[in-house]
Amino acid sequence: MESVGRLFRKGYPGALTCRWSLHGTELLLIPLDLPEAEAQHTYSLDVQGAELKRGGAEDDQLSLSQGELTFYAPRRLLEPQLRALRLHSTSAALQREERRATSRGRSWWLLAAALLVLMTGLAGGAWLLSGLLIDRAVGATPVAWDVQIGQAAYTAQDDAAREIKDARVQAPLQTLVDQISQPFAGRGFQFKVHVIRSPQVNAFALPGGTMAIYTGLLQQADGADEVAGVLAHEIQHVVLRHGLRSLYGRLRWQAAVFLLAGNSDSLLHALLSSGASLSTLSYSREMESQADLGGAELLRSQGFKSGGLVKFLSRRRDGDGVSRYFSSHPPSAERSAALRSAGEGTATRPFPLDWTALREALGPTVQDAHRGSAGRP
Repeated sequence: MESVGRLFRKGYPGALTCRWSLHGTELLLIPLDLPEAEAQHTYSLDVQGAELKRGGAEDDQLSLSQGELTFYAPRRLLEPQLRALRLHSTSAALQREERRATSRGRSWWLLAAALLVLMTGLAGGAWLLSGLLIDRAVGATPVAWDVQIGQAAYTAQDDAAREIKDARVQAPLQTLVDQISQPFAGRGFQFKVHVIRSPQVNAFALPGGTMAIYTGLLQQADGADEVAGVLAHEIQHVVLRHGLRSLYGRLRWQAAVFLLAGNSDSLLHALLSSGASLSTLSYSREMESQADLGGAELLRSQGFKSGGLVKFLSRRRDGDGVSRYFSSHPPSAERSAALRSAGEGTATRPFPLDWTALREALGPTVQDAHRGSAGRP
């Protein structure tokens, strides 16, 4: 049987089908469907230095992640060759994934029970077990899928055409995101912030780490701490996989059938097809609370000031620009109170963002946005 798998590359939509072979500890990947615009190229991963995980709806895939590359191959083909290398780190990783798979397998019956209850129309039980079904589905979905869904969803939106490419604007915000998200390095998320020219006061995050912040929000913010508070909130939506949970909520029946049938290709296609409207989704109060408190703790744990989001929320008034941020982020007194009760902690380091320089670089762009862009309704 031909040794073929799928290669995901950071910054590139979709996956490449690759033929693979092991040469010592080097996994050589030869693309079979490289786009015509790209020159012929081969890739390689060092098995000893790559992060190894199981994946797939039936744990039938192995993934190796290193740098900007994540490769998936059938476990039945790749695992025997990895074991034959007799590397301590690889053997330990395979044993760890075996234990995780055993633990996950004990809860597979929940999926079947959830589907059975949903199909028999038992309303009360269906509502309860559908939540368990979503939990199980998210847990069985590789993070690389989140990344692919988020990148495809962003590309499909009108916002992509209004993106600001000026490095004086984008680069400082990317540096801020990179620093805030540092605790999640190595988990497969690919955090990339896009700055959108629009008077709307808005920001959103898509599965996998694709993020957008509008010039209207940057104009309304009073400092780096408020922007950091918003971005930390959005990062939490990513790592808690709220977008993916929302997609599974929409696809409950369809997703359940694909999961139980082990049809991962059809499931991924359904998720990609449903992802285009993710940026307009409204999260539940519970999800917003999780992102609020998690974002504040994320900042506190790194020694940053964590009260920026509270300041931003407190300026919401009917009719002002800030209120538009809550078209997709519903406000509540409880949210602000919960953030205040959590405390700010002691800030021991400044944010890596020159706020004055960013506003100077952004100024004309914001004015252009207000004159020429109607923004998302």
